[in-house]
Amino acid sequence: MSTATTEAAAADTPETVQENEMIEQLQLELEEARRTIRQHESKILHLQEGWRSFWSSYDSFLSHLLRDPKNIKKNSLTLQ
Repeated sequence: MSTATTEAAAADTPETVQENEMIEQLQLELEEARRTIRQHESKILHLQEGWRSFWSSYDSFLSHLLRDPKNIKKNSLTLQ
């Protein structure tokens, strides 16, 4: 029996068929996991950009308040 014939016969065994099906299933699950990771990475980047924007605006607001000391007194809360 030639090597090609032996390999073809081995490929048809129930164990090999089952292994191949399992490999295909695992590859599909791996690809789905990769898609999920990419989606989460995209969401994380979006959230990071939102926070950067928030802190940038907050910094601008604070620097505006601190430029003129009257703003601090005028806008500060009084504790009673």
